[in-house]
Amino acid sequence: MVTNIVIASTNSLFAKDCPRSIPAIGTVRLLGGIIAVGLGVFFVLSPVGYLNYMGESMTDYGSMVELVSVAAFVGAVFTILGTAGIIVAFGTFTKKSWAWTLNMILTPIVLLLIILGIVVAPGEIDRITLGSLVLNLFILYYLLTKSVRLHFGKIRVPIPQTPASFPASNPAIGGSGMSV
Repeated sequence: MVTNIVIASTNSLFAKDCPRSIPAIGTVRLLGGIIAVGLGVFFVLSPVGYLNYMGESMTDYGSMVELVSVAAFVGAVFTILGTAGIIVAFGTFTKKSWAWTLNMILTPIVLLLIILGIVVAPGEIDRITLGSLVLNLFILYYLLTKSVRLHFGKIRVPIPQTPASFPASNPAIGGSGMSV
């Protein structure tokens, strides 16, 4: 099973018609997904770890129940987005049409969360946040390019018709109206 995935991903990723940055997008989604799932599980299992990671203190919350609820919610969001990222990565590696669609859903969600984080806590902006913002903006732009949409089967290339494919009885192309 694993061998088939590796072979399928190798064949589609390094095919001559594969745009150069598709493997990079898949890798970014995979690594981001793994990190997000790890953080999500960490937040759910360790509300105190959540406090430390977010740079908050217990006084920011009314009770331990509120802290646990917030940490579990944030952890669940991270876990869901991370799992989606991992699934999208494997779809991207194997050139699945649905991977492009899910990328087009996931990327704006991630961008919205990054921008929301910047608006809520402008003093907490760091290089990772800015890098994530720029990277996801690039991914969104790149997914909309013609070559990437073509690669994922989201647009079709018209097949030019040769003169031999036209009927001989077509007067518009110089036919006599009589078939041979």
